[in-house]
Amino acid sequence: IVPDIVRALSTDSEILLRNPDATRPWQHVLDALVGYLQLGSKLALGEDPEKWCSAWNFGPLGDNHITVRQLVEMAITIWGRGQVRVEATSARHEANMLQLDCSKATALLGWRPQLNAEQAIAMTIQWYRNVLEDSVSPRTATEQQIRSYFE
Repeated sequence: IVPDIVRALSTDSEILLRNPDATRPWQHVLDALVGYLQLGSKLALGEDPEKWCSAWNFGPLGDNHITVRQLVEMAITIWGRGQVRVEATSARHEANMLQLDCSKATALLGWRPQLNAEQAIAMTIQWYRNVLEDSVSPRTATEQQIRSYFE
């Protein structure tokens, strides 16, 4: 949905929502990457491979979910303009609530996301705005956000 939102904002088109009250686990890619890097370091060190060689979830914690409508409203505010239209439909193709169980990552790795949903969305939309509206190179925008994340 984020690429659809950005495409609409950057072309002054309406953002079309089918299921505005659906709740999704929003997170910034840097939070997940930090988790994977922590896991990778355990694997590289060869510490207890049976403990680390399994499936992992790196996502927002359970209390950090917002609706699609809230996401769009935040994106419009950050972008500085935009319109939204809810398309009434009786067909439901998406689950109303999506959530990841990250308890394994928090318990075994001590990993926790550093950004809440609002911060993650703000960074994401600002990155697109910087690149598409302010002509900042994608590399520069990314490097700026990485530095900011680790400060």
